[in-house]
Amino acid sequence: MTIYQMTYIINNLFMTYVLYRFLMIFFDSRKTGRIVELTFYCMYFIIISATVFFPTPPLFYVICSFSLVLVLSYLYNGSFIRHLSATLLIYATMFIVEETVMFIAGYQKLDAMIPVRFHSILGISIISLASFGAVLLIESFKHLRDSEHIPAFYWLSILFIPSLTIVIIAMDVSVMGDKNDALAVFNMISALAINLVVFYMYDRISQLGRIKTEKELMQQQNNYYLKQFSIMDESQEATRAVRHDMRNHLASIGSMIHSGDTEGALRYIERTSDFLKPGTAISSTGNRTVDSIVNYKLTDLPCKGIRISYHASLPNDLAVEPFDITVILGNLLDNAVEGASSSGSADPYIETTIEYTRGCLLICVRNTYDGRLNQSDGHLFSTKKDPSAHGIGIKNIKAMAAKYHGNLDINYDDSVFEASVLLFV
Repeated sequence: MTIYQMTYIINNLFMTYVLYRFLMIFFDSRKTGRIVELTFYCMYFIIISATVFFPTPPLFYVICSFSLVLVLSYLYNGSFIRHLSATLLIYATMFIVEETVMFIAGYQKLDAMIPVRFHSILGISIISLASFGAVLLIESFKHLRDSEHIPAFYWLSILFIPSLTIVIIAMDVSVMGDKNDALAVFNMISALAINLVVFYMYDRISQLGRIKTEKELMQQQNNYYLKQFSIMDESQEATRAVRHDMRNHLASIGSMIHSGDTEGALRYIERTSDFLKPGTAISSTGNRTVDSIVNYKLTDLPCKGIRISYHASLPNDLAVEPFDITVILGNLLDNAVEGASSSGSADPYIETTIEYTRGCLLICVRNTYDGRLNQSDGHLFSTKKDPSAHGIGIKNIKAMAAKYHGNLDINYDDSVFEASVLLFV
């Protein structure tokens, strides 16, 4: 083994770490365990390191390394478009850095099918350091993991630009050669700058999408509060009306009792009690956020033939942010209402239990459903045709639960779906 080959393998080990840091910019949760993740990175390291011992044509190396990066991206949760765009952006950045250093070092004429004899120890070390510098720079973008909020239209530019820069640089180093070194280097640096701008665009679009989602959620929360205030106003109005005529009501009841019409008095009392019921809330725990969400989501369902069972026991000053409880409880109830409404059951129902005990908050929602689930890669998604109408989904419920060191547990059979969230507060 030559000194160059040893240096290449050592630098490739470092570049494997750089690639890991790159992927962590885009993805925040694994599909697999740590051991599987480490195994795949080791396979990547071994395969790429092996190319130093064989005459590898550049085209084969590009296809192989790009495919391996794409495979590694699938160790993490995300949509296909997210995996592809992340791989393109990562690979374009690393490719341009590598080609720029090689071109400056004198390897100015490349052929897609002729193996490159790049044996510069200093060159591969500079490539590794420059790639690591790019990672450190891009890590300053804080919203790249929020790409679920990016509209489909914007993905076109995110996919197109890095792909185009790879083609342009490949043409530069294979066609231009040493005819105009300064122009070629300028093109490469410009391509790198363009990809950094795409990273910035990606970050900003993700941030704006998240802000839009949060605004929509805040609007939902405001609607919950307005519904709760409406229920409270109706109850107070009914109480004021009865209180205003209380003397007359009492006189009528007393007259009936004195005349021996006990049944009439009881009916009168019952009618008076019914008069106080308009706006009666399903939830009256004293926790405004919980009461507002539950009453907004469930109050009208009995009129639609959906049976409601509700039990809650929790303090007024629950140590959970209103925004977080809105995400969790609002989405659980949305999914339950959707499931029960389309279940086709003779007795559709939603059972909700919210209990707080010794620092643990349990939210459990059970409902009938039609037995159909939309699953992909072990993850559940709504069966609605319009994904934008789902709220912000199960993934965000999990994220909020993780914030409180809790978890989301889902169980189901052919007719009943149950989702339970445990929070430590």
